[in-house]
Amino acid sequence: MADLYRSEAGRERVREWCSARLDGWQVPHETTLARTHLGPTHVVQAGTGPDAVVYLPGTNFNTASSLKLLTLLSARCRVIAVDLPGQPGLSTSQRPRQEADDYGTWVSDVRAALPTAGIARHDV
Repeated sequence: MADLYRSEAGRERVREWCSARLDGWQVPHETTLARTHLGPTHVVQAGTGPDAVVYLPGTNFNTASSLKLLTLLSARCRVIAVDLPGQPGLSTSQRPRQEADDYGTWVSDVRAALPTAGIARHDV
């Protein structure tokens, strides 16, 4: 697996920015690290209620860059935002192999690590 960052200083700059944004976020939230086969995965949970949405930011985005959207979502339901591995953010910076089913297994790992008590499940 290839690392996302060209230098340790670059990695730290991004991590510090993400941490500062989350620390300053006015919405009550919790942050945790889920252990996955790809490495530590950063998870933010906010909002309340029996319904939940899982938010996976796209390429080159993360939880800290999505706070406006997460604020709106958390006003309506419980939101679980997960930084993708190999993308800028607070999860592992190791990029998964593209030819393998690493992301599928990773989603299963994250799902197993999340508390699901009190969340209604709606398959779509």
